[in-house]
Amino acid sequence: MQRKQKQTTRLIVASSERDANMLYATGFFAPDSFVYLNAGGRSYMLIGDLEIDRARRQATVHRCLSLSQIERQLSRHKDADTSLVAVLQRIFDKLRISSVEVPSDFPLEIADLLRRK
Repeated sequence: MQRKQKQTTRLIVASSERDANMLYATGFFAPDSFVYLNAGGRSYMLIGDLEIDRARRQATVHRCLSLSQIERQLSRHKDADTSLVAVLQRIFDKLRISSVEVPSDFPLEIADLLRRK
């Protein structure tokens, strides 16, 4: 009997202009950093409003998520944390993600804050 292997959830935070892995993962070229997440066989981009329309047309991901929309949802709560880590945590909660794999050049501050969560 074969065991079903658990799929690894991958997370990248980078600019596709400077990071070939991000460009390969998303097919989207942008000078500013954004988030790529591959979970459960589906791929997501979390990106700001200035690039989201172009990302929806050009990126090779399953879904583009609006960073500002999730920040607005979080800000409705008193003493809301709308940081990138809080936004990521909300996405992780919705997708039932408990751990992620990141590249060796992943931003250390974000990694440390995610570990604390």
